[in-house]
Parts: sequence; C-alpha cells; structure tokens
Amino acid sequence: MSKPDSDLIVRLIKHTWSENVVLHFECTNMNPSVDLENVAVECTTTEDLPLQFIVEAGLLPYNQPEHAFVALEKHIDALPVGTISNVISYQATQVDPHTGEQIGTTTDGKLTDLNDVEIKLTDYFSSRTSTDFETAWQELGTSNEQEKNYSISLSLQESVNLFVLQMTIPPLSSDSLTVSGTQHHLSFIARLHNGAEVLFKVRFESVDGLETKIVVNVRSEYDFLLDAPDHVMQQ
Repeated sequence: MSKPDSDLIVRLIKHTWSENVVLHFECTNMNPSVDLENVAVECTTTEDLPLQFIVEAGLLPYNQPEHAFVALEKHIDALPVGTISNVISYQATQVDPHTGEQIGTTTDGKLTDLNDVEIKLTDYFSSRTSTDFETAWQELGTSNEQEKNYSISLSLQESVNLFVLQMTIPPLSSDSLTVSGTQHHLSFIARLHNGAEVLFKVRFESVDGLETKIVVNVRSEYDFLLDAPDHVMQQ
C-alpha cells in the first residue's frame, strides 16, 4: 500500500466474514533513527461499510512488523463493494540507532500517500472442491450463463497468473497453472458466505505472444453473480 522507499512500509490483508470486513495493516518501521507508537489507521468508510472499531499497532521499533486493524460492519446478506481511502497517524520519537535508546522529543505525524483499498466481490469468495464440476455446470444450464470477453497486454502465462491472483481462490485441483501452447483453460467454483455459488470456465488465448484474449463463461442461479468476471478483471 505504501511506496517502496517509505519509512513506514504498509501491507494490507483483507478478511471477510458474514457481518464484517476487517482490514489488517501490517506496518514495518524502516527508519532506524525513529520509534513509532500509537499507529492507527483512519478510513473513509461508506454507508454500506460503516466503521465498527479500530485496533492500533503497538510500539514499532526498527524493522519489526506490528499490526493495526480496522473493522467495518456490513449486513449479513450484503456484499458491499467500493473504494476506501486511508491515512495512518502515529507518534515518532528519535532514538539512537546503535542502542535503540530514545533521545528526542515525540512528535505527531501522518502517512497520507497510501494506495486506496478496493473492496471487490472476489474478496467474499471462498473455494469449494468439486468431484464433478461438469455435472454442476450442466445443472445450472445456459439460462443461468453469461459470457464475458477481455483482452490484456500480457503473455499467456502472465495472464493466467494474474487471473488466478485476482480470483483470490485456486482453480480446480485438476487444472494446471503452467501453460503449454497458445491456449489454456481453467475452471473455478466460488462460494459466498450465504451459500451462493458461481462457476467459471475460463479460456486464455495468446495473440502473437504479446496480448492475451480471455473468454469467461460464468454460471450461477443468482443474477448479480454473473457480473463476477468484471470484478476479477478490475485492476
């Protein structure tokens, strides 16, 4: 989330439950001349994801990760999405980099150039193993299907890797992540906390090795999940 050369490196982990979304910020102080304390994240929340509570990180000496949390509340049946901006506030005290002893006064500071947090539909996905994907696919039928087409300027292997990363869940265990030739196929079953499921058949086709066409066929008994590929492809 933070710039690579920042004195405070921040990594985000998102956790989703039926009634909460928790933003987990791993914070690492990269300045050996400063101790950071009372590190807290301030978020711009949305109507569908109001703030529930925050947990500050403790003392951050040099190069020792600590953790801050922001809990957002949501309705048990809702799958809210949106953009959340964040600012980290802290207190900084100068220290002797050789002994770690605090030698200066404490000042307040803020880290404002953090990347926004995108809450996407795929953040609510969990994987489900299936012994017979094709049977589940056929049972849903074409009336519950939608096809989406995309094109990205990446190699075939890079496109496969990115799609799996964006899905947040692995493909079926029988599918290989290593491409061979100019086409590749993957299948996924994603389950949401309310029991809803969405099935994916994904075809990747290389175009001159510089571009990849991606065709996603998705089936679900829930109409709103038929747009799930758009959330997967959202950067």
